[in-house]
Amino acid sequence: MKWNSTNGKPMTLHLCEHIFKFRSFYELEFADTNAIRKLSNKLAAHLLHIFDDNDYAIFASYGTTGYLTFWVKNGFTMSPAEAAEKLLKIGLTNWTKRIAYEM
Repeated sequence: MKWNSTNGKPMTLHLCEHIFKFRSFYELEFADTNAIRKLSNKLAAHLLHIFDDNDYAIFASYGTTGYLTFWVKNGFTMSPAEAAEKLLKIGLTNWTKRIAYEM
């Protein structure tokens, strides 16, 4: 999965439109913890190949899958475009500016 665009659309929009189009399938898939784990691991392997950073791949894949699971399980309360925009915003967030470390 790449965050860049394909045919002028962000990859997150393609992903969310696909999930919404085949929502009856994904409602079953995201209800199964094993399926979620397998999807997260598959996405992590793909991201590792693209970014060559295992920590990033794991964080991004489980975060993406978690966000999509929440969207599906809550009945698609957002449009695919809105979910994709929020997912992209999260993926592009500079977390170093948002997290304060206390020791």
